[in-house]
Amino acid sequence: MEERITERIIYEEEEREIDLKQLFWTVLKRWRLILLITILCGAAGLVWPFLRIEQTAVAVSAENSDYERALESYESSSAYYQALIEEDGKMLESTQRYQEESLLYRIDAMQEACGTADVFVLPEVTQLQPVADAESEEGIVFEDTNTLQLLLFYQQRATDGDFLEKVAKELGTEPAYVNELIRADINASSKRILLRVIASDEDTVNTILDAVLQQIRDAKKDADDLFDTHFLEIQNRKFQYRVDTELQNSRLQLVANMNSQVNRLIANQNALDKLVEPSAPAQAQVQTTQSVRPAGRTLLKYGLIGLAAGLFLSLFLLAVAEVLSNRVMSAGEFNRRYHLRALTVLPASSGKRKGSFDRWLAARGEDHVYAQMPEAERYAMASANLSVYAPDAKDIVLVGQVGSGALESLAARLSEQIPDKSFHAAPCINENAASLETLKQYDHVILTEQIHASRYAGIDREMQVLRNWNKTIVGSVVLVQ
Repeated sequence: MEERITERIIYEEEEREIDLKQLFWTVLKRWRLILLITILCGAAGLVWPFLRIEQTAVAVSAENSDYERALESYESSSAYYQALIEEDGKMLESTQRYQEESLLYRIDAMQEACGTADVFVLPEVTQLQPVADAESEEGIVFEDTNTLQLLLFYQQRATDGDFLEKVAKELGTEPAYVNELIRADINASSKRILLRVIASDEDTVNTILDAVLQQIRDAKKDADDLFDTHFLEIQNRKFQYRVDTELQNSRLQLVANMNSQVNRLIANQNALDKLVEPSAPAQAQVQTTQSVRPAGRTLLKYGLIGLAAGLFLSLFLLAVAEVLSNRVMSAGEFNRRYHLRALTVLPASSGKRKGSFDRWLAARGEDHVYAQMPEAERYAMASANLSVYAPDAKDIVLVGQVGSGALESLAARLSEQIPDKSFHAAPCINENAASLETLKQYDHVILTEQIHASRYAGIDREMQVLRNWNKTIVGSVVLVQ
């Protein structure tokens, strides 16, 4: 008649089935908490009308506040766009002035007058200094620092000095526009400064180049004082007309930049024109709401809404909490899940005395058959079932997620009621090594769990241990409060 647990455990492949009726009665057993939440929500519903009708005095109406915010936003946006327009206007004016006055802008890039000359410098004393160079085989090169300093000195004199003002005055322009036409590049290897002057005609080129070369000659005395005596010679002076694509590209870029400035100026002006100054209200209004006592019908309505909301909220939250807690809700559900034989349902030892309403609720659940049954009758039922399911078993172990004191007390009580069998307690075998030692001595097991206390996750682990140890489950005893 007895079956091994390995033949009966199929719970791992099943999902838990929720009995809504049993869930309802289980939640309803916590009626005290439901009543408390309902009353609190009803009280909140009564307070709500008073919170809505509180005394207020507003010095400035909402209309005036909106107008002030709109006016502030308008003034801020207007000032922002005006600043952008002023800045763009100055930039555009500067660009147009440059186009009109710059000598460089007047040059025809397809027939540019270009004069060149080389300034050769040779110091009497050279000083070589190693400098890192990744491209050389040794990784370093030696530079003549004296020559380099001389070249830098003459390069600076060729592009800066009082001579620019004299040439600008002669040409009827500004020194900055003359400086744009001069280019001085250093070629350290050949000890030269490569001078280049461009203009719209040969006369202008010669005028500027002569002034630059004279500036360099005049600077030799200062260079002798600073860098010792050295040799200076002007070489390879040439003139030619050429096509300057670089100048053409820079001129096109200048036109593009000016067009961009014009477009940005137009866009900012349009944005400023679209701004509309808000109109001021006719007069300031002061809104005062007097405190008014809510009508009785209003209080009744909100009170009933609060009570209904509290009842629904408490039932819903408790139901969700009960399902998520994964606790045993009834003996029938527990036995069906693990395919166990129900030996009996016993009351859990509790110091609390049940009231009449609690007893009425206990008689309405799935285990209502045992609710009105005397305790002695329940033990007699357990004895009768054991005589059928395990007639030859003399020692039986009680295993479950029940406190050690309660499980030992239950084992002693069963031993008194069923004298031909001996019962032993092995509580919490998932956590208690002593309980495992007790379980190891006997083959027959009664799975003992408590409603609303034992969790299916722990029971699953207990069943796994019993299956691994090849124990025989005689049946189940469920404790109810």
